[in-house]
Amino acid sequence: MAKPYWKLAYVLGGATLIAAYIHAAPSPTAQTATLGHSPKPMLQKVADSEPDKAQVTCLAQAIYYEARGEPEKGQRAVGNVVLNRVADRHYPSSVCGVVFQNEHARHRCQFSFACDGLADDPPDTRAWHAAQKLAKTMMTHKRDDDTGHATHYHANYVNPDWASALQETVDIGHHIFYRDVRGHHSVQAVASNSSPQS
Repeated sequence: MAKPYWKLAYVLGGATLIAAYIHAAPSPTAQTATLGHSPKPMLQKVADSEPDKAQVTCLAQAIYYEARGEPEKGQRAVGNVVLNRVADRHYPSSVCGVVFQNEHARHRCQFSFACDGLADDPPDTRAWHAAQKLAKTMMTHKRDDDTGHATHYHANYVNPDWASALQETVDIGHHIFYRDVRGHHSVQAVASNSSPQS
């Protein structure tokens, strides 16, 4: 029979390290770890889960079409608006649901590129790859939100009627960001005429 040994085990994706006293057993599937005096299943590192590719693509499309001319902070801000809406019970619960909400209503969708009638094939390959990379990073890791939990924005060269009903949070690049402090989403438009379209 093999001797017991000490081994470091990861907890919750490596956030915490503990020393576990592993009792050898006839087969690997029968191993258990003893923490103090309570036998528990051996703890293993939990790998970072990969975000759904379709959802990453939808977020990348929003970043690309709404903010590809902005520096990364401005692109990230647009991405945060999408993710803030996903987290808000008043909006669809998926990235694609948020980005393409009302897509079949011409010029009444939430993000202007989604219902402008133009093809959504990114012509700028370099900017598209950058948007994909940023989208995946935002959906995989803890994100910084410089928008003040904004759920709306518009370009700084337009003055939509709905803006006065919301609380302005910050200006980033060529966009002004807002949040709805009333706790509902009576304002329907987000980014009409917010960025140049391809």
